[in-house]
Amino acid sequence: MKKKIILSLVALLLFFSVGAGLGVLYITSTTSELKRLIELYQVEELRRSLIIDIQSVQSNLLSVNTPFAQELDSIVFNVLSLEESANKCSSCHHPQVLADRIINMQSMMNDYEAALSYYLTTGANAVRVEQLKKNAFTLGNKLVEVTEHMSHSATTSLAEKTDTAMTNINYVKTILFTTVVVTLLLSILVAIRLIQSVTRPINALVNATRMITSGEYGTAISYKDKTEFGELANHFNAMSTGIKDAYENIQREITERRQTEEALRQSEERFRTFFEMSPTGIIIYPIESAPMDKNLEFATFNPAFHNFFGYTREEMFHMSIAELSHPEDMGKNLDLYKELLEGKSNSYRMEKRYIKKNGEIIWGYINSTVLTNFQGEPSHIMTILVDITERKKIEEEHLKIQKLESVGILAGGIAHDFNNIL
Repeated sequence: MKKKIILSLVALLLFFSVGAGLGVLYITSTTSELKRLIELYQVEELRRSLIIDIQSVQSNLLSVNTPFAQELDSIVFNVLSLEESANKCSSCHHPQVLADRIINMQSMMNDYEAALSYYLTTGANAVRVEQLKKNAFTLGNKLVEVTEHMSHSATTSLAEKTDTAMTNINYVKTILFTTVVVTLLLSILVAIRLIQSVTRPINALVNATRMITSGEYGTAISYKDKTEFGELANHFNAMSTGIKDAYENIQREITERRQTEEALRQSEERFRTFFEMSPTGIIIYPIESAPMDKNLEFATFNPAFHNFFGYTREEMFHMSIAELSHPEDMGKNLDLYKELLEGKSNSYRMEKRYIKKNGEIIWGYINSTVLTNFQGEPSHIMTILVDITERKKIEEEHLKIQKLESVGILAGGIAHDFNNIL
């Protein structure tokens, strides 16, 4: 977009510079031509003044020796004026052809002045004076004709040059007006184009962001060009696609997590039901509170566990495994428990005696296992306690019976042997 703006401004500036350059060129040329025209008009004024001076001298010449004759000083003054006008005209810069004509006119002027001088200063007879007067008048007429011809030619040339200068001025006006109008139109077109180039992608971007905000993830912009907006559109489309993929992944994860949480909740409910209703005693406690001489305040156990010992749940929180165990069985239990805590084993089993609240000694079969967290690290210990007191009693009774049977057999054998001896 930056490149497009720069190129547009450069094009406008270039067009305006070309138009302004042409205008300046024509203005410079026309100004020079007008300056030349002013000089030519000044020269033309000198020629007209020269003609007037010649005609004044001719009039004075004709009025000599008449009642209308002027003073000699006045005639001399007109001749001097004539000479001054001729000198001014010849001092200007002219083309070669015109300069030759002016030189010729200057020569005729000198002849005319000489003729006047002869006429005014002669003392000859009347015929000779009249002849000199006629010669001077004839030279004056020729000089007037030459000067008028030059003036007419100059007037024609001045008219042509003036028309050319006015045409050039009109060209300058046209060029400047065209330059201003076209530059203005181009500026408007460029401004409209640039505004469209800026607002169109921005509107597309705003609409796309609104759609994404409303939940239509993955909305893409169809705008494509080689400017920064095109690059922005590509990155926006990539971002929108990424948002859509991330949203879908999050939705899948949420769904999976909800399913997992639901399954976990159901599993917890089943475990809780099993835990609470199980006839087997179960206790779970954190590893950090695992030492057997600590109270069970951080442990979780089911009713079968505290009923096994004859304590209430609240009373059990203030008891320890060591207080509940028979002292003679604690040594082996501690050794197995230590191996479990040190990671040398994952579980252990043993039969041991416990002391109930009423002091009765009971037997239990325990199975202790290490539980891990989601990171696979040991976190809790679960112990399952089975009441085997009745089994132990039966075993003891059976053992007594076996002993009695052994004693009976031994006594019978002795009696038999004794009878044989007798």
